[in-house]
Amino acid sequence: MADDQGFSAYLVTDIAQYGWWSFAGGGRGQLNCLWFPVDGEDEAALLGSVTSAWSDQRWLGMGTAYAPQGKPSPERFSARFPGLVEEVFASSESADARGFSSASEWGVIDPLSAQFESFFRRLRQSRGKGWCLALSSRDVSLRTWYALSAGFWWRAALAINSEASTLEEIDRSIIGEYLACAVEQGYLPLFPLDNHPYGGIVLFGKSADLVGLAEKVPQIPTVESAEFVESIWRNGGGPAC
Repeated sequence: MADDQGFSAYLVTDIAQYGWWSFAGGGRGQLNCLWFPVDGEDEAALLGSVTSAWSDQRWLGMGTAYAPQGKPSPERFSARFPGLVEEVFASSESADARGFSSASEWGVIDPLSAQFESFFRRLRQSRGKGWCLALSSRDVSLRTWYALSAGFWWRAALAINSEASTLEEIDRSIIGEYLACAVEQGYLPLFPLDNHPYGGIVLFGKSADLVGLAEKVPQIPTVESAEFVESIWRNGGGPAC
């Protein structure tokens, strides 16, 4: 959140130990996270701070576009945000029996691009259905992240086509497994907060990685506490995923 002293970040260790956390993921060790809740008018300043401070990381993005039958082919992620995607390293196209088509791309993105905020807004709007964002070091496999994040394409397909009564449970399982597996493999999944009531971001990762990234933004003090995060959660807020 923002106050007279500026932003604060909240480091939560082993968030899965708390009964209010709803994205369980396979018991692959601790799931730690770093929350940066801010008021909506302060989000641009927060994004400017973290994208600049973490620009030495590799930023990985996934985007999906859709088109009904008879409409032009979907506009691809890299075309929708000119200058954002530096390298497309995977893509996928599909169409169902009704002629509803989708096109997904996975790419290395530039967090300092003028298009980043537009991408971030679309990421929040999608709530993780066909869209995804993560950080990594530059020696971690791109193809592995493509494989791990493909579940977010399935989430979009399920939302469009499924009539399963357990869709919400399936959705949470995909998110939980992705978080656990991605962190285990050295990625740091990043999600917008959903503006209930705070905007901002939450970053998942290994404790040492999160502490290291927090230290790169010394103007934002970090508090190791789950209490404030729990209050956000219990008031209906959390990651937009």
